[in-house]
Amino acid sequence: MNTAQLTFTRFIAAMLIVFYHFAGNLFPVDSGFIKVIRENFSLGVSYFYVLSGFVMVLAYGNQNRIEPKKYWINRFARLYPLHLFTLGLTILVSLFVAINYLEDFKIDPTSFFLNLTLIQAWFPESSLTFNVPSWSISVELFFYLAFPFIFNKLYKKLKFRDFAIVVVVFWLISQIAMNLYYRSDFYGGEQSLDRYFIHYNPFFHLNSFLVGLLFAGIFRRCQMILPKKLDVVILLMIPFNCLLIYIFRDYLLHNGLLAFNFGFLILLIAANKGKITTLFNHQFLIHLGNISFAMYLLQNPVFIFFKKVLSVFHIQNEYLLFVVAFPVLIACSHFTYRLIEIPWQKKIRGNQKIAPLETKK
Repeated sequence: MNTAQLTFTRFIAAMLIVFYHFAGNLFPVDSGFIKVIRENFSLGVSYFYVLSGFVMVLAYGNQNRIEPKKYWINRFARLYPLHLFTLGLTILVSLFVAINYLEDFKIDPTSFFLNLTLIQAWFPESSLTFNVPSWSISVELFFYLAFPFIFNKLYKKLKFRDFAIVVVVFWLISQIAMNLYYRSDFYGGEQSLDRYFIHYNPFFHLNSFLVGLLFAGIFRRCQMILPKKLDVVILLMIPFNCLLIYIFRDYLLHNGLLAFNFGFLILLIAANKGKITTLFNHQFLIHLGNISFAMYLLQNPVFIFFKKVLSVFHIQNEYLLFVVAFPVLIACSHFTYRLIEIPWQKKIRGNQKIAPLETKK
């Protein structure tokens, strides 16, 4: 089962998130539609969660049972070394930025501990501390801790039809509950801790991960009868999803509202044998997908570092910042992948072979 074409989609999602964080003000437009789409490039994180569930079932679906300890070691090897490296790098960059007022530089020990243990997303006041994008890795850790139990007790024990019903019902309840709260007078607004609680709490993203499991199960059961030339449908999904983003712009999009759309898109890309698959299977694009995890975690320290460097020369130009920092980010991601991610995965896993699907996860 070759689904290498999914790997490059990780880079696309990561690139949109980088653009959302550091290029949102570039190339301003008057179109309200385009502005709404750009403001929601962060939905790449939701796509990651659906893809995460999808890949987990493709990697482990043939097993009757997952041994939690072995699985958790593999996942720890995937997440923690790079997280630890980028956490340390973020602190160093923060010191560099604060070089002229080091006497005021402080590290909150509680937030540092929460980040060090990757549980910061559970605590609203600390969810975006230190390396901001790592909140989503805290969410991924929750998925990985839960996956052996979900797989062993639900995915393998239930009939697939019953598992699908459980996922759909859980997704519906999640979306209704979160959006009722989000659109109520009880919600404190985008500047309150309510936003950090509902946007970043790992449990509120579980529905996206479960949808990924569901679509992977559908793919495994239907791949032989699915059409093989799906380029046109895949391309049509892009404006269709953009339209839905615009229509539901006043709802809580961030927490899996479009999870079924992303799951369907992932299924189409996985099943496709057309020109898009040929393109996405190019080794260079696959490598970009492989370094996307490093790219996602390195974006904050790299861009903040170059913003400080430019400010030293009294340059405040967001276009120049992006032109300089983005290629450096790609290069740093490449070397980090080669020198930290892969070696430490091998070291932690010992003699266990890294499955191809897992290297793209």
